[in-house]
Amino acid sequence: MKDARGQLSDRAGEMKFLQNLPISVLLIGIALLAQAETEEPETASPESLATKSHDSHWAFQPLQDVASPPAIDQWSNHPIDRFVARAWRERNLLPVAQADPQVLLR
Repeated sequence: MKDARGQLSDRAGEMKFLQNLPISVLLIGIALLAQAETEEPETASPESLATKSHDSHWAFQPLQDVASPPAIDQWSNHPIDRFVARAWRERNLLPVAQADPQVLLR
């Protein structure tokens, strides 16, 4: 297949290469390209774009200890469930009673 300049193009090889990349790599590349288009050409470098995305993306932030909310009811005593229970209370939702073992086995 020939491209717009009349040169032979290996689109099939390019597509196979893109299909083998993890989706996270593709998304980061798209985000960096979108960010580069909004910057002045002389200030947009791969290093500056990578630094900006690392500084602001949640995955690159240092871990922090977070205290779990207090247990108000006996729905669950697990710390993660306390976060769920707090979100439910904010939405005026209540947990349902625990299912019988026969129902769970069904």
